[in-house]
Amino acid sequence: MLIKVKVKPDSSKDEIIPTKENNFLIKVKDKAKDNKANLKVLKLLKQYFNINNIFIKQGRKLRNKLIFIPDDFDQINRAVEVLKQEGVIIYPTDTIYGIGCDIYNDQAIKKLIKIKKRKNNPMSIAVSSIDMMKKVVVVENEDILKKLLPGPFTFILKKKNVSDLITNLDTVGIRIPDNEICLEIIKRFGKPIITTSANISTKPSPKKAEQVEINADFMVQGKCKYKLGSTVVDLKNKKILRKGAGDKLIKKYV
Repeated sequence: MLIKVKVKPDSSKDEIIPTKENNFLIKVKDKAKDNKANLKVLKLLKQYFNINNIFIKQGRKLRNKLIFIPDDFDQINRAVEVLKQEGVIIYPTDTIYGIGCDIYNDQAIKKLIKIKKRKNNPMSIAVSSIDMMKKVVVVENEDILKKLLPGPFTFILKKKNVSDLITNLDTVGIRIPDNEICLEIIKRFGKPIITTSANISTKPSPKKAEQVEINADFMVQGKCKYKLGSTVVDLKNKKILRKGAGDKLIKKYV
């Protein structure tokens, strides 16, 4: 696999910024001489992807480069590694691009809140199954959930074992997104993750990778099927709180 990289040498800090699928802007403090900037770019990429077999395929003396990444690189495994290391990931869901972390790690949650510049707004949780859902919420109307999930819905249910950093309410939004990449990340991680839009609070929600304007420890590449926020449902009171993707289907049940 080849990725496209634009290098900005002599920057104030070292930073990797995904710009769109397989495209990156890389800032390095090193100057573009004596191969120093190139070496720093490779070092940063090795840390970001956690692999060693990376080299510059084209553009060694240019700012725009093609970088070789091994074809067997597994971005899902990398995302799981980041989650296990108290990291924050950006990832596709069925609706929009989300940002998330381990719901049981307060340090990771605080880091996510800082990235989003979020205040006290509640955040939602993504799980990969009804069984995993039961570990963090009191499941009601399970027959309805099984008919609609995975799907573009966020259900508001009574929380249990959920940090007040995620929501200080006694309820929490919970999802099983209809996105294979997202579900596989959660399955391999083995725990729920936060799912909230990958943007600064109050800014538009990104529908594809190139619209993401915030940075995290790792971005997973993929596509969002609906490109519209989820429909939020108070299942206990059978009420739609926010219309979004799937709102017509949910009307059969609320």
